[in-house]
Amino acid sequence: MNLPYFVLGVLIVTLPVTIYQYLRVRTHTFTLTNERLRVADGVVSRRYDDLELYRVKDFVLGRTLWERVLGLGTLTLLTSDPTTPRVALRAIPDAVRVLELFRGRVEALRLKRGVREMDVN
Repeated sequence: MNLPYFVLGVLIVTLPVTIYQYLRVRTHTFTLTNERLRVADGVVSRRYDDLELYRVKDFVLGRTLWERVLGLGTLTLLTSDPTTPRVALRAIPDAVRVLELFRGRVEALRLKRGVREMDVN
């Protein structure tokens, strides 16, 4: 087996995938206001989605090994919004602080609007 051709073949296959994944993370942005979360996503075409914060039911914070090494995390919001029941915010710096910021804004908005969550089984 010719090692240089093997290495070149691996690079040709993995480099475009790596670049695309990098661009996906870099172009995935979010803006948090007192009442809404606006998420913009897409490398070639963009999709914008607004989520009312009072619809957030739960938070999940995940950190892969690489995210932990880089000081990042993925915050997933579980919502009652029918169009976006799960919103994943990837590669967030200081994700624990951002999670607490979200939690505080969600609770403040629920109190302000008098919104209570009821689960029906």
